[in-house]
Amino acid sequence: MERITNKDIECLVEYLNDTLKRPKTPYKAKRDSENRLVANAGHFMTSTACGRIGLDMMCKGGGSTHVLHKGTKRELYDQMHAMLKGIREARS
Repeated sequence: MERITNKDIECLVEYLNDTLKRPKTPYKAKRDSENRLVANAGHFMTSTACGRIGLDMMCKGGGSTHVLHKGTKRELYDQMHAMLKGIREARS
């Protein structure tokens, strides 16, 4: 079994955002009238805590929600491939 790297995970996240036509960055390039960051709702990104990694999605008002719970890189990699396979199956 090959080792899963951060780059492997980030490539899958980028592919997921592209496949679902989601924003490529978590925040818009321009700030709002009060100079605050503006969230790109729907953007998928990774989150880490206590040596675990998971998949989150940016919410409309800022912040994020868990899509795939935190685990090892291998677990997240496998879950993301299953998610992408389901998306492909649903579209065909």
